[in-house]
Amino acid sequence: MKATYLLVCMLLSLLSWQCSSSEEAAPPKLDYDQASRQLMNDLAPQIVGR
Repeated sequence: MKATYLLVCMLLSLLSWQCSSSEEAAPPKLDYDQASRQLMNDLAPQIVGR
């Protein structure tokens, strides 16, 4: 009985360890204001016709 309980606990701990998210996997946060400025700076010459 103890061996079965120990096996179940080990399996549950392995599953929760595998499924836990890490901060390394998260994509970096995007600064939308800076991205918008950069996009406008890149597109402005094309819109004006330079």
